[in-house]
Amino acid sequence: MLSCAKLTTPSEMVTISFTEKYVESHTITRADGNVYLNTIALHTPEYVNVSLTNKDSGETFTCKSNESITIPNGIYDVSAKYVSTDYTEPFLKSNSVNTEITKETSSIELDIFYDCYAVFALTDECKSCYYEKPGTLYEIPFTKTDGVFVGYFNDNRTINLTPVDDNDDYVNTTYQFSTAKEDGKVYAEYGKYYVVHPSPNPNTTSSFITQMPTMTEGEL
Repeated sequence: MLSCAKLTTPSEMVTISFTEKYVESHTITRADGNVYLNTIALHTPEYVNVSLTNKDSGETFTCKSNESITIPNGIYDVSAKYVSTDYTEPFLKSNSVNTEITKETSSIELDIFYDCYAVFALTDECKSCYYEKPGTLYEIPFTKTDGVFVGYFNDNRTINLTPVDDNDDYVNTTYQFSTAKEDGKVYAEYGKYYVVHPSPNPNTTSSFITQMPTMTEGEL
């Protein structure tokens, strides 16, 4: 009596790294000569979390984009993201791509874009800037840095501004941001930043009364 067994050849292991490319079509990717864009660039994480799912085995491997990883060769779905847990950093994402990884593959390029919007307020106008936590009565302060308050969001948010104490020109102001177009709300688009200001005090009047002269027709 003879017997036989099917022999499986182990998959060849491949070590790969990642290169990140920020998608240039989004508004907040450029950071030259602009305090808001410079702040966003400063807060942008240095890596994203990468997931690689083998199409044959269904096994998923994970790593950071600033690390290399050794995995079996094969066809993979590759995606990446970074989720800010406290809204002090931008949310990042890449679209999922289907790619074959072989021994000739040394690196994979990730097209990264901002998966959020940013909201700024000015410290010379506002004493504080808070966002409301959905489903609660809690208000959480924005990050304060270099003359601005800033927060990064990927959902609907209510923003409350308190003007500085020594300026009666402004009043407490609330902004409602929505990721869908809704009447009375600011339409927040991912990849864009918004600068909010407290509303003028309707009870404040000017200290001066001016009368402007009118022009008369000239003679030739």
